[in-house]
Amino acid sequence: MSHHYSCICLLLCSVLLSLLHAEDDCDSGSCHPAIGDLLVGRSEQLTASSVCGLTGPQKYCIIGYLEGEEKCFLCDSRYPYSPYTHPNSHPIENVITTFEPDRKKKWWQSENGIDHVSIRLDLETLFKFSHLILTFKTFRPAAMLVERSTDHGHTWKIFRYFAQNCAESFPSIPSGPAKGVGDIVCDPRYSDIEPSTEGQIVLKALDPSFEIENPYVQSIQELITLTNLRINFTKLHTLGDTLFGRRQSDLLEKYYYAVYEIVVRGSCFCNGHASQCSPVQKLRGDVFYQPGMVHGRCICQHNTAGMSCERCKEFYNDAPWRPAEGSQDNACKVCKCNGHSDRCHFDMAVYVANDHISGGVCEDCQHHTMGQHCDQCKPFFYRDPLRAISDPYACIPCDCDPEGTLYSGLCESRTDPILGTIAGRCLCKENVEGVRCDMCRLSYYGLSGSDPLGCQPCTCNPSGSLSFSMCDPVTGECLCQRFVTGPHCDECLVGYWGLGSNLYGCSPCGCDIGGAHNNLCSSSDGQCECLPNIVGRRCTEPALGYFFLPLDYYIYEAEHAKPLSRSAPLSGRNSTPDIVFREPTPGKPVTWTGPGFARVLNGAGLRFTVSNIPFAMDFDIALRYEPESLEDWIGSIAVNPSGALTSDRCRNKALLQEPYTLALPATKRIALLHTPVCLDPGVEYFVDVYLSQAQAGCLHAVAACRSQKWPAAGTLCGSWWQGGRSESTCCPQPQHFPCSSHWPGTSQWELQRQCLRALATYRNMLSPSPQGRADTSHIWLLLGAAWAMAGRQAAFLSPAAPLAGSCLW
Repeated sequence: MSHHYSCICLLLCSVLLSLLHAEDDCDSGSCHPAIGDLLVGRSEQLTASSVCGLTGPQKYCIIGYLEGEEKCFLCDSRYPYSPYTHPNSHPIENVITTFEPDRKKKWWQSENGIDHVSIRLDLETLFKFSHLILTFKTFRPAAMLVERSTDHGHTWKIFRYFAQNCAESFPSIPSGPAKGVGDIVCDPRYSDIEPSTEGQIVLKALDPSFEIENPYVQSIQELITLTNLRINFTKLHTLGDTLFGRRQSDLLEKYYYAVYEIVVRGSCFCNGHASQCSPVQKLRGDVFYQPGMVHGRCICQHNTAGMSCERCKEFYNDAPWRPAEGSQDNACKVCKCNGHSDRCHFDMAVYVANDHISGGVCEDCQHHTMGQHCDQCKPFFYRDPLRAISDPYACIPCDCDPEGTLYSGLCESRTDPILGTIAGRCLCKENVEGVRCDMCRLSYYGLSGSDPLGCQPCTCNPSGSLSFSMCDPVTGECLCQRFVTGPHCDECLVGYWGLGSNLYGCSPCGCDIGGAHNNLCSSSDGQCECLPNIVGRRCTEPALGYFFLPLDYYIYEAEHAKPLSRSAPLSGRNSTPDIVFREPTPGKPVTWTGPGFARVLNGAGLRFTVSNIPFAMDFDIALRYEPESLEDWIGSIAVNPSGALTSDRCRNKALLQEPYTLALPATKRIALLHTPVCLDPGVEYFVDVYLSQAQAGCLHAVAACRSQKWPAAGTLCGSWWQGGRSESTCCPQPQHFPCSSHWPGTSQWELQRQCLRALATYRNMLSPSPQGRADTSHIWLLLGAAWAMAGRQAAFLSPAAPLAGSCLW
């Protein structure tokens, strides 16, 4: 056991001593491993395309001149050569030099009579090649060539051609000595038939007759480095007896290639950065390499690494890698990363920019650093002036609001009096201020990261905002004057107008509740939205040719009523009235509403459904019609509730459940039922209207209900109204005209006559239709005082329109 330990100790000590010796050899400049035979220890990597006796014993003969001399022998290479058991085995590994006393007793031999045979050496990595020596047992080849590869056999290049007759064997290759390094020529010196044995062929990588200034240029490196070597024999030497008539097989038994020894001199290729090499493959500790073997892995010095010391080792890339030359070791330099990185790479552009002083660029800088040497703080960090850059905490995060800072929170990374920078100072946007750039400047608002200026200027309207106030710095809302609204105080409230034209804010619209659609007006000029035929800013005046008539009403279209046959409603497909559609004609008044008219035949009728009474009150019923002939009609009207009445007011009054007869002259267009009807809210009523005449015909009818109480403010005095439709009208009873004083010299009865005249002439309905059609159009309900001014209307009065008949009273 102690003997085993001592062996291990000796081995380790020798390895350490060799490493120390390798370092010493390289201290003074370039260093190179010793040259040796590259074939030693590589029998498995040496192959031949032809070997005699591989499949069984093969006869071969020699050329001899002595009688009784044995001239033919057997080659049997099925087993490795042994001087005792297999002396006739001639595999390719027999050519490796062993320096044994009887080395001439073994050789490599090819099969008989084969011209093209190759021998190949495959190395495990790139080696430096010095020269090649072949020693033959037979004649040297009449023609051959040597090739090399530097990419493990993917591509090949010719070293040299050899031939007894170069012009015949290689006609395209120049013969004679090379004129320069790297010239490919055919050499005739090593191909003669003499000597018949132990003749040699020598090939040197670099011809010593040429002076080489720089052995590290690419062209020279290609000549002296290789990963593979191939020797190609292309022609056997014969004595001319193959031309005789003897059997060809017998003649060829004495012509073959046989080589005693091949020496491939070279060394581990280390670019001048190593004096010793180690095995490429890591073997077990109990496996030993053959003595004298040239290994391929350089034991690199000068801070280099790689199989051939072809690069700088990790973190030694501050200078470009270069091979060592003479006394210049060209050692790789360590990168300067200030303790923030352990990886770097070389950048030639950086090296040139730094005057060839430093080209190492640190990678993956830690501790929030960056830069070639990890000597700067990353964006959004700044240098602590109290710490060295090599300190892990030298860079501190910026404390800036990203919304108000340029570049989303960037601060100045270091203090530089020349540049005027202060470490950690935030770079505020134009309209932002504060140490952290987190506040809008005065008269600005809305700090936002998407705004390139940071904040927007306040846009308060000076006419609508208070003069002493600024806008809200967050929302931008301004403090507005009375009746002014909007984020910028630039709008009047709904129902107000005149911003900028008033000393303090806006003024109310003041739209007339009876003359305007609503209390909305134009914010610029205060104009209200007037009902038809009403004018004025506040809609308080009737248009030229019109006067005010106070009416509240509901209209029920005859087209929506249910047809009646005699005394019962129709059902099925006849449950809808016969509608006559009409389109407006340019230049002519429109005398209908809805899609047109409902045609009612003699003896038939319509049922109007009333279900939207808001309050209990009395109503008058008016019927508008349009005959299709010149004959008079008679209408029969009955009002029937569908349920019990709900108010005492209407419960104590009789309904028109019995039909009431109403004359419908052909010259008129409106008929008024003089008996008032009390209607309750929440009760559905059926108003049945039957029409008849002496001869069959059609009638266009309009039914309307009016309230029996008029507004206390008067109908001809400028009272207000809201809602309603401007369609047609009915007249109140004479005792309900409290505003007669507004018409000097005119009696109440005369006012009613004028009202009836307006009804008769409303929308040019005095003349019968050209077609003579009589259609029922709609039924109206008039709303009264219980609705507190439910509506006011401008009624049309045409001074030129003729009166066709008297009033219906």
